[in-house]
This record gives sequence, C-alpha cells and structure tokens, in this order.
Amino acid sequence: SSCFSSSSDDKPPAPWKGVAMSEAMSPAQSREESSAPGGALSAKPQVDFLKGLLVLATAVFVLFLFLQPVLSWLFNDVFGMVQALCETPAEEIQCGSGVSYVETAERLDRRNANGTLIGCSCEDGFLRDYACAVGTSSFSISYFISTAPGTGAMAALSTGPMIGAWFYGAGTLRQLSHTEGSTVAKLD
Repeated sequence: SSCFSSSSDDKPPAPWKGVAMSEAMSPAQSREESSAPGGALSAKPQVDFLKGLLVLATAVFVLFLFLQPVLSWLFNDVFGMVQALCETPAEEIQCGSGVSYVETAERLDRRNANGTLIGCSCEDGFLRDYACAVGTSSFSISYFISTAPGTGAMAALSTGPMIGAWFYGAGTLRQLSHTEGSTVAKLD
C-alpha cells in the first residue's frame, strides 16, 4: 500500500488544521470545484462590512491626528470660533517661540465684538491655537486636544479604531487554541 493512496473512509481535515468540519470537502468535491470553468480561482472574497467600517474609522482618526493644525485654522479662523470661544486679550498671551502674539492677532484680524485683539490661550478655541504654541515651545497632539471640543473629538474618533484593534487583534479569545497531546481545546 502506498502512502498516497486514498480510501473511501478518508476523514476530513481536523478543525485545528485551519479548516472547520463544516467546510471540509471530499476529494471528489474538491476536484469538481477546481475543474469547473472559472473554478476556485475566480471566487471573490466577501467584503466584511464591519472591517470596511473599521478601516474607514481608522483613516478618519489618522487624518484627524495629522491635520490638527489645519483643523485648528479651519474651525478657529475660517468658521469664526475664535470670536465665540476665545476671550483672552492678545497682550496676555506669550508664544513659546518668542514671537509677539499681538502682531499675530493683528495679522489674523482676531478681534472680539469690542474691537479688542484676542487670542486663544489654555483651553480656548475648538482646537488650541495653530498660530503660535501658547505657553509651550512646540506643538503636539496633547496641545491641540487640550480644549473640551478637542478632547471630545479625540475620544469619539479613537473609539472605533481601539475597539477594532481589540476585537480583530491577534490575541482575541476567538483565535486561541491549545493542543495537549491528542486533545485540542478551541475557544470559538
């Protein structure tokens, strides 16, 4: 008898070998499927909606992180949140780079209803001020999200990617299995 001979009582592959019992095919089924026109090579994988949503949420979160200076400019200056959320007089604000904030406020025409030059200091604005790093020498993610709307946006946009990393990560309980001798324990 040859090592490669097959008998009628061939057993399907074991579940711990990567194929579930319900998905196991007989050798005849496998030959029929692969010899059919456009057989196994033309089968397209199904797109998982949740995984697609996770990729989209992660992309939005990464864009939020990298575009914080642009978003600060957009919300604070273009949409006028400086006048609504920032109330510190420009004379009281010190830029970390040593540049006068009064000159920056004049250049950006940041004035309140009374015509006084204003700026965004600690916890002011939609995201902290992009025009100069107020009270610090450099910009960072924590600098921009130190406002209430910034912290809320960070929490809302990071929740999906964090849950996805936990759910689809390499160490989830659904993927763990343990072989002890001839006994297999699979958590699924």
